[in-house]
Amino acid sequence: MRRYVGVVALGVGAVVVAACSGCSTDALVWGSEGAAVRSVAEQVIDDMQSSGSSSKLCADAALEVGSSEVWETMAPGEPEKYTGEESKDYTDASPTWFINLSPTDDATSGSEVPNFLFLRGSGEDLCVVAIEWGELSTSP
Repeated sequence: MRRYVGVVALGVGAVVVAACSGCSTDALVWGSEGAAVRSVAEQVIDDMQSSGSSSKLCADAALEVGSSEVWETMAPGEPEKYTGEESKDYTDASPTWFINLSPTDDATSGSEVPNFLFLRGSGEDLCVVAIEWGELSTSP
C-alpha cells in the first residue's frame, strides 16, 4: 500500500510541476494575481531606488514617495486582496490589492519607510494608488 501512495504522490507532484512549468515561484505561492502584485511592488521599489519615480504609480494619485534612500532597504512581502477591512483610510482610493513591504537586513530602526503599497487594477494594469508610511522597528 505504501508503494502505491508514494507513486500517487509522485504522480500528483509531477502533474503540478508539468502544469506550471512556466510559472514563477511567486505564481505557485500567491497565484497569478498575487504574483503580479509582487512583481509591481518589486518594480516600484527598484524604480524608486534608481530614479525616485515609477511608471507603476497611478497617474491620478497624489503620493508621497520619499527619497530614494528609504526604498533601498525594502522588499515586497505578502500580497492580499483589499476588502476595506484592513484599513478604511484608503477606501476612497479604490485599491484592489495591498502588499506589505519588509525591511532587509540593512534597515535602520527609527527611520520612516513605506510599510504598505495599495494597488488598483489587475495584472499588467496594476498601479500604486496609495503608500502607507510608518516608523521602522527592527529587532536587535
